Amino acid sequence: MGKWFDQAREIERLQRENQRLLALVTQLKACLGEEGLGEEGLGEEVSNVDVFGVSAEERQLVAAGRKVEAIKAYRERTRTDLVTAKNAIDSIS
Repeated sequence: MGKWFDQAREIERLQRENQRLLALVTQLKACLGEEGLGEEGLGEEVSNVDVFGVSAEERQLVAAGRKVEAIKAYRERTRTDLVTAKNAIDSIS
C-alpha cells in the first residue's frame, strides 16, 4: 500500500513543479515585456511554452469556443483540480 502513497506524493510534487514553472514563464514574459521586448522578443520556444501539456483535442475545444468543455476534458485526462485545469486552458487562450 505504501507504493500508492509514494506515487500520489510524486504526482502532487510534479503538479506543484508545473505550477512553479508556469509562474516562472509568466514572470519571464512580464519582465521581458517591461524591457520593451514584448512577445516577439521571447522567441518561438518561450512564447509558446505549454507547461501544462494541453492536448490537441482540448485546443480544438477552446478554438471552437467551448472553454468549459476543454477544462472538463483536461481535468478528466490529467485528474487535476479545477484551478489547475482552468489555468492550463487559460494559458492557451
